[in-house]
Amino acid sequence: MHDTLGAMRAFERGIYSRTLGFTRTNYHLARHHLARGEPRRAADLLRPALQGSLESSNYYVTHTEVHQLLAEAYARLGQPDSALVHRRWIAAALAQADSGARARLAAAPDAPSR
Repeated sequence: MHDTLGAMRAFERGIYSRTLGFTRTNYHLARHHLARGEPRRAADLLRPALQGSLESSNYYVTHTEVHQLLAEAYARLGQPDSALVHRRWIAAALAQADSGARARLAAAPDAPSR
């Protein structure tokens, strides 16, 4: 019914490059790692999405989504300064977002305080 490990293996097979591939795959795999208490693995999957150019990565995922999950990973790793950098990025993005995006992100588990 819910084969989390099977899904994680499928996501891992779907990653052919952490900076040139479909970053949505990295994002979902990172979410599974966070759920399993593996924030270091999550951060290692997400950082490359912000290091590549927009033309080579980030398909089907936004920078805001990646920053939000990275903030959560760093918070769980006990790295509040790194988490704060990503939360500030999110806050700046939300200041310019439409109301639908603001509402969706504000409801997220690790939403920045305004």
